[in-house]
Amino acid sequence: MMNAVVRSNSYALPGKENWRCMPVKPVILVLVVLVAASGCAKTPSTITAERVFTGSRSCQQCHAAEFNAWQSSHHAQAMQSANEQTVLGD
Repeated sequence: MMNAVVRSNSYALPGKENWRCMPVKPVILVLVVLVAASGCAKTPSTITAERVFTGSRSCQQCHAAEFNAWQSSHHAQAMQSANEQTVLGD
């Protein structure tokens, strides 16, 4: 007669429940639901003001030194409106 080898599963012992792991699944489920629901806001954004271009002068009052240094840079020249005085070439 052959002897059968019985392997026990250490995670689910017969007659005992593994109480340490019981709260893990519900907690994970709740976290998944919260993360998924966080991107589903039904209320519209509270930003109602239309965004408009303010120009470089709006920075001058608070950032005078930076504004003055920027005005003489190539970057400031690149931001000029294209016309006969600002466009070089033919």
